Amino acid sequence: MTLLDVDIQLTSIAENYAAKKHEDVEKSLLMMLRKMTATEQKWLIRVLLKDMKLGIGQGTIFNAWHPDAKDYFDVNNSLEKVCKTLRDPTVRLHEIEVSLFSAFRPMLAERAVLEKVDTQMDHKTYYAETKYDGERSQIHKNKNSYKYFSRNGFEFTNNFGGDPNSGLFTPHLHGQFLPHVKDIILDGEMVGWSKKHGAIVSKGEHLDVKNLKEDGDLQVCLVLFDIIYLNGQVLTNLPLSERLEKLKTVLIPLEGRIQFSAKVEVTTKEDVIRVLNEAIDNREEGVVLKNPDSIYSPASRKGGWIKVKPEYVDSLVSELDLLIIGAYYGSGRRKGVLSHFLLGVAVPSNEVGGKPTEFHSFCRVGSGYTFAELGDLVAKLSPHARKGQAPPGVFVTREKPDLWINPAKSCIVQVRAAEVVKSEMYKTGVTLRFPRVEKVRYDKPWYDTLTTKELDSLVKEASGKLATKHLLDISDEPPLKRKALPKVEQISLPMHFRPADLSRVVKKDELFSGLEMCIMSGDEDYTKQQLEKIVVEHGGSLTQHPGGNTYCIITDTRSVRVNNYIATSTYNVIRPSWVISCKAKCCLVPWGPLDAIHVMEKEKKRMEELYDKFGDSYYEPTDEKTLKRVMENMKKEDCIPLTVEEMREFDEALCEMDETRALFRPVTAVFMDGEGQELASLALRLHGGFVKKSSSGVTHIVVSDKEESNSRIRPSEYQGQHLVTSKWVYDCIDKCKLLEERYYMP
Repeated sequence: MTLLDVDIQLTSIAENYAAKKHEDVEKSLLMMLRKMTATEQKWLIRVLLKDMKLGIGQGTIFNAWHPDAKDYFDVNNSLEKVCKTLRDPTVRLHEIEVSLFSAFRPMLAERAVLEKVDTQMDHKTYYAETKYDGERSQIHKNKNSYKYFSRNGFEFTNNFGGDPNSGLFTPHLHGQFLPHVKDIILDGEMVGWSKKHGAIVSKGEHLDVKNLKEDGDLQVCLVLFDIIYLNGQVLTNLPLSERLEKLKTVLIPLEGRIQFSAKVEVTTKEDVIRVLNEAIDNREEGVVLKNPDSIYSPASRKGGWIKVKPEYVDSLVSELDLLIIGAYYGSGRRKGVLSHFLLGVAVPSNEVGGKPTEFHSFCRVGSGYTFAELGDLVAKLSPHARKGQAPPGVFVTREKPDLWINPAKSCIVQVRAAEVVKSEMYKTGVTLRFPRVEKVRYDKPWYDTLTTKELDSLVKEASGKLATKHLLDISDEPPLKRKALPKVEQISLPMHFRPADLSRVVKKDELFSGLEMCIMSGDEDYTKQQLEKIVVEHGGSLTQHPGGNTYCIITDTRSVRVNNYIATSTYNVIRPSWVISCKAKCCLVPWGPLDAIHVMEKEKKRMEELYDKFGDSYYEPTDEKTLKRVMENMKKEDCIPLTVEEMREFDEALCEMDETRALFRPVTAVFMDGEGQELASLALRLHGGFVKKSSSGVTHIVVSDKEESNSRIRPSEYQGQHLVTSKWVYDCIDKCKLLEERYYMP
């Protein structure tokens, strides 16, 4: 393919994606991938991801093209216009203007340092506006034609409407303009407005304003805070105060649809603290301070606008203690290294003082720690990291990690975030917005983590906002930080890969005498270093690189390195549990299928004569631990579960079977909390019923017989499901038939 061919296809992908023609997007991608070499595919993917990994930013490329290229791109957001207009680097563009129906980069606000906000404001009077949590938008109008652009230049005209008769929003906006307005560009925020509550809602509440439904509770509302262009005149060089006066003369607000951003004047740090506390009380994102004399500078953060958010002040934001339950491999500088983590919360134990046994996924985090801190954490967790199925008691939904961490072997991290928002990606149904790790709490036990009950309270009490405290005062002089000495970066192996220090190990016996082993990794119970010491203590020798004299490789995971050795068909690869078994029995135990990851052909034939396909010995008695592992292997076999009807037919075929054992086959129930519920649940399961932990997909909701336990039960919430007391379960068993549920409603 030529560069022109690729450019044509990329244009087609962009247009079809905007038109939601996903099949056409897929066709274009597949066509290019089939015609490209592997190297060409690599660069295509980098182009699509906008991550070329060249070591230079777009600013460097713009400067190489033309001195004014970046500024011009900021006001029109079109590379085509930059290339066509700025062909000669010696010809400067003295006047950069905003133009109608061309997207530009909006003016931005710099982050406030609250201790020095007086200085940032030049001790002048500023406007303080609410920082709205929506979609930054620019609205272009020319007579009856409209266009809508996002802060990054993406066009959403198809969503909001290109004329007064189409889209979610233009039909409501068009009639509010005053007659003298012919063409105009407005800057504002598209937010969601709740008809039920008569107020703006947070974007964090799983809200996409571009795709709201007309018949839903939420509708699109435009909050306007600036005007850029009016009737052929660019207004960017006018001071903000004059632009706001013009803004008031172009349209009439419409409640729930169009409103001007409210503002108050602030002069001192105390004024700023007051409006910030009001924003916290109103569960708002923060405030923006604007210099009344500021001109409109596209894409600039140094033009006189300052944003203040509660999370910028450490003392205002609650910190959450969360448990690491999974890990992800990184990319770029962190490629091949565990760098992101899946965090969870605990379901409180039913026993007083009991440790939790169930954990729900809550969020993913990948920032806030240094490389050194990350290295220490990975060294601590790596011996307990496993692929495959989630550990018992760990529940997730869509978001799954590369490796799982056993909760009882994991660590607590202290996390800070902006707020809790709804999400279907995690088992909790909510997640953190912009989370970051403050510190790793090695001092806290794994079970001392945030619970689902505490999380529910946090969501309900503060609408998910983690900044709920008031700021009383803040010092002009922030605490001095001790200047850190420069560190010399040393290249070394992660802790879990390093060989053990064997200088003080004393040989105890000749158990492994004459055997050379290569221990690549440990397991949940023993680290690589501990296993190496055990081998040497019992007369064995070690190597870090397997050779012709190597008896076996010891590891619990199939890494790339291990797979390479397996591919040579030269080595037996055995689990660490075999070393421990030999030590416990004081003899060299023959390898079994449960010990082996890979064995040579001769050894494989020996095992087939002594063990079944699940790893159970034909001749040797088994123990509890081995039996559990055999049963786990059986679970991996492919099987098709029986339907309820098939189960009933199977029950009828077993004529000698007690009929009550299959009594509740058609019943799938959830048991609400209450006295005696656990026993009733067991009775239902004993007689063929199914029990779930949530009310989704169940036929029966079973509540306690005790009236005081049912005071909060609302039958109207369980439409299409039978609501009964636990007495129904016992009476059905007594009568040997399913009784009518209506006589057992609470």
